[in-house]
Amino acid sequence: MNRFIFTYFILWLLSPIFIAELKSQEVIAPAGNYYQNNITSISWTLGEGITSTHSSEGITITQGFHQGDLQISTFVVNPALNFSIEVYPNPTSDLLWVSITPNSPNKIHYRLFDTEGRLIQTGRLINSSQSIRFGGLAPGTYILRVLQGNTPLKVFTIIKN
Repeated sequence: MNRFIFTYFILWLLSPIFIAELKSQEVIAPAGNYYQNNITSISWTLGEGITSTHSSEGITITQGFHQGDLQISTFVVNPALNFSIEVYPNPTSDLLWVSITPNSPNKIHYRLFDTEGRLIQTGRLINSSQSIRFGGLAPGTYILRVLQGNTPLKVFTIIKN
């Protein structure tokens, strides 16, 4: 009898977990998919609009159905690159440093775009470590393209706080 009462008590304690599993979120979308390997996973859906975004004290809540947690900081790298290009800190609030090692080759320059593709700023990268001022820009996401002549070397996504 004690074993029966103990088993019933344990099941009663675990019942919210089983009920919560039954009431999990579900998305009905016209298209989408899920992919997973041993390094990462990605899921996506189409046909879902974001209705509003609210931010306060470093927390951002976006109202919508499927909210991913993907942040890409470098999305184009020239495979023939024989030197390293790094940017820091990212996110930034004022100065973004671009570091080129071992040495800065000739004719390296950058173009900074907003997310709508408008050219915001251009400049030459003469030194092996050089800053780009973000202080006068509005908070948001920017695309930094580092080029040698017309050849893209590396493209970064920069977050401005």
